[in-house]
Amino acid sequence: MTEGEKNEDFMVGSINVSPQHNLIKKGENSCKLQPKAMAVFHYLFKNKTRVINNEELLEHVWHGRVVTNSSIQKCVNALRVAFAELDGSHEYIAYFSKQGYQLITPASIKATSPKNNTYYWLIALIAIITLSVAYFSYLTFSKTKPGKPNLENTILFSQVSPYISNTGHEILIEPHAESARVALIRNKKTPADSRLLIHGIDGDEWEVFVARGNFNLLAWSISGRNLVATDFHIENQNSLSSNDQRKQKAYTTFHIFTLDFKGNKVIEKNTFSHWLGEVSSVSWWDENTIEFTASRVGQHQVTRYRYSIADQKLTQLSSPNDLGVLVSSHIFNKKTAVLSLIDSKPHIQFLDKNQHRLSKWPLPFNVNSLSWNSDGLGVLLLSNENKLSMLYTTGALHKVNYSPQIQGSVNYVRSKNEGKDIVITVTSPTNNNSSETENTSNPSSSHSPNRFMENGGGYIYHSKQSNF
Repeated sequence: MTEGEKNEDFMVGSINVSPQHNLIKKGENSCKLQPKAMAVFHYLFKNKTRVINNEELLEHVWHGRVVTNSSIQKCVNALRVAFAELDGSHEYIAYFSKQGYQLITPASIKATSPKNNTYYWLIALIAIITLSVAYFSYLTFSKTKPGKPNLENTILFSQVSPYISNTGHEILIEPHAESARVALIRNKKTPADSRLLIHGIDGDEWEVFVARGNFNLLAWSISGRNLVATDFHIENQNSLSSNDQRKQKAYTTFHIFTLDFKGNKVIEKNTFSHWLGEVSSVSWWDENTIEFTASRVGQHQVTRYRYSIADQKLTQLSSPNDLGVLVSSHIFNKKTAVLSLIDSKPHIQFLDKNQHRLSKWPLPFNVNSLSWNSDGLGVLLLSNENKLSMLYTTGALHKVNYSPQIQGSVNYVRSKNEGKDIVITVTSPTNNNSSETENTSNPSSSHSPNRFMENGGGYIYHSKQSNF
């Protein structure tokens, strides 16, 4: 096969596949693929008459490079997500237990004869019967509820280092997924002294704003030029005793900044103030709109809202009727991951840009927080036991191991570099926020990980395995 033939576009049903552009398209809708994911799909397409095992994919796609089977699985997950967005009526890649993967194409594939169409329909029918038998066997013999994701493979992260110059008083660290800039909250001396800072690409830090109460949520916009920080406060809280503060109404103010990174200054600041209630999450729908989940005083129900900055307009969002009791949500490129409780059990639901449900998955553990993985294939889940997991939109649930383990309380988890790195903010059990002594850890320090992690702060873990 010549190089030109290798890169020619081809049709899979009604979907146009362009290997040279790493793009799949149906009508006006398109999805971009990572090169390795496209290479996997192209190889499955060229060998669609048979099942391809992992060893063959590793040999022909990775050309003998030392990677794990999870690299293949991640590519397949990415392909399934992309094709489901364009055509949710057909499962394009089938997995046969202990055998491998096969492309199951619709009968309308271009350049196939009627005889071949009959053959592929037969293959599809066999696959459906096989999967149906396996499914009903699972319902009969498994103790796990149908459709419930189980922890499968393990994603390994190690090679830990301080992410910024930690003082031990960092409580939230929000890296931008596409750049080296970092937004962070530092309570320098007391919890009431809550400061928002930017850690620049050259390692310099500059202060953006000081909260009236305590900053508790951060989110970058897609471009990285805008930043939202929520400030939880009580009127005149500095002059009130602890008992009196508990009797007062608590407010949340949304501070929205447009930043100048060359001049290290704020270009524009907008405020959406005095939200009377608790805000559980905030993220960006687009460059002009934030979305947040919150309750109001006197109401226990959590609801999703959007706030248009230019119009100063607040809109309450409707959700699928069986969404359950909403807890929080997070957005990635107008796809929404929603954490909710259904019959008191945690579920993750994925919604498309029109708020139609893509998938719904019950979880076998309680979740403190969720955030999209920076590759957009799934969400990072933090349990109340400092345990991390990755749930893909396809339902695959992977345990995330990071070493060395954190001894303190994990406040915040974010991913970077297409999911190859995770950033963790931790409060050390030995941390004393009332202390005025700052013990700074140099990112280039040669101290052991356990030593420099004693003071808490932000740390980045790198994955040893190749994801693509």
